Amino acid sequence: MTGQDPNRRRWAAWFGAATVALAAATAAAADPVKCQMCDLRYRIYAGKDLTRADFTGSYLFNADFERAKLEGANFSSATLVLAKLLRADLSQANLSKADLTEANLYGATLRGANMTFTQFRGANLEAAEITLGDLTTANLAGAKMRQIFANRARIRSADLEDADLTEANLRQATVEGSNLANAILKGADMTMANMSKTDLRGADLSGANLSFADLSEADLSGAKLVGATIHGANLKNAKFVGADLTGAKVSSVLRFETDFCDAKMPDGEIGKCEARKKPEPKKPAEPAAPQAEGAPAPADSSTAPAPADSSAAPAPPAMPAPEVTPAPAASPFPVPAGSPFPVPATGQ
Repeated sequence: MTGQDPNRRRWAAWFGAATVALAAATAAAADPVKCQMCDLRYRIYAGKDLTRADFTGSYLFNADFERAKLEGANFSSATLVLAKLLRADLSQANLSKADLTEANLYGATLRGANMTFTQFRGANLEAAEITLGDLTTANLAGAKMRQIFANRARIRSADLEDADLTEANLRQATVEGSNLANAILKGADMTMANMSKTDLRGADLSGANLSFADLSEADLSGAKLVGATIHGANLKNAKFVGADLTGAKVSSVLRFETDFCDAKMPDGEIGKCEARKKPEPKKPAEPAAPQAEGAPAPADSSTAPAPADSSAAPAPPAMPAPEVTPAPAASPFPVPAGSPFPVPATGQ
């Protein structure tokens, strides 16, 4: 029995250490990291579990979160410029008003994340997933978003000018009122997407799928839609001025005051510009000048005689009036009644 005591002691020590480690892990899970307004520049959190961590307003310049677990984390108003978030899990995270300028989020998961008013200018979001994410009013100008998965994402009033969305999945996404001028959307899938009132001037949508998309009041002037599929789309009041639709498959679309002026149509014809001609509004009648008291009333133009028609035959010349001899003036001398002499005229 005495020879077994050391083994029992070792087993008891191991069990105690395991219990302490488990308790520490449980405490860590129960109490997420909280560091608000902290200076954490260049910190390395790669691969760490930071679920529900609170980094509100923190300065995380060039911080490394590669493959970190950041579900439900709070980065609102934080500075993450040049941060590394490759393949990080940011599901349901709060990134509202955060600055991720030129950050690397390649392959990151942002499912259901709040990214309203967030700065992603020049950021790398290639192959990232933002399903059901909210990017309302976000700044994504010049962002790299190739093959991004944004199914049913909300991207209202966002700035995506010059962004690269090649082969992006935007099925059923809401991109209403966003700026996509000069964006690259080659081969992008925008089936049933809400693209109304979007600015797509100069955008490249070659080979894109816009089936059943809402493009009402969208501006696609100068856009390239070579080989694009536009089936069952709403093109009400949309502008395709100077757009290139060579080889595009357009069918069963709603056209109402759609402007195809100077556009290259799928059949090779040039679009007419009749839709742009609108009747000029009538000028309102000028008010009459006030009439002075006692002045004659102006003539009514409606009762004035019509001007002579110059094309009508000339009227014959007027005949001269016959000369009329004036009657002799009465004589001042009395003439007896029945006198045979005529009465002389006065002054003769």
